[in-house]
Amino acid sequence: MMHELGHAIGLQHEHQRQDRGQYLEFHCENLDGYEQAKRKAAVDERAYFEDDEDIETRMSLVCNDDEIAFDYLPAALPFIRQKDHRLESEKAKFKYYVQLDSFDYDSIMIYSSHANTPIDIDATNPKTWVLKRKDGTAVWQGGSKRAADAKITEGDIARVAQLYFKARGATLEATGLGKWDGQRIRKARLTN
Repeated sequence: MMHELGHAIGLQHEHQRQDRGQYLEFHCENLDGYEQAKRKAAVDERAYFEDDEDIETRMSLVCNDDEIAFDYLPAALPFIRQKDHRLESEKAKFKYYVQLDSFDYDSIMIYSSHANTPIDIDATNPKTWVLKRKDGTAVWQGGSKRAADAKITEGDIARVAQLYFKARGATLEATGLGKWDGQRIRKARLTN
């Protein structure tokens, strides 16, 4: 429930960051529905692919393009890195509102390694995981294998503070919230 409340207040998935490849491995082939999507991509009723594209190339597109995934593998949608269609000038203006500098492996906004896998798989087997850290270890939403023990992180808190920062005359950098360094958030003393 905390994850969905995070969305309601404006937080995005940590695992959909543009730089996630530096921190995580995404194994689309482990998603529920992958084999069915592979059969659909081979037939290509929607005409997304070139006739001479092999199935591996097609599935790479299915796993990384939200438009194609929508039709062939909807389970991939919450993992696909979002395209940023804003102008460069707009991207710069909202730099700190996109993501924190540090990747938050324990965020309530990251999916656990076994999310969106088939129900009948062994969720403890790393070979079946959709997401893994670069070192091959699991990712757990809220930092805990047990959902009941999941917690919001300092990074989650910092992200909310970035989105709803309203102090008059203060900047994000002045409060220490502009760039989260993985340490406890410093309390800002702001004057009106």
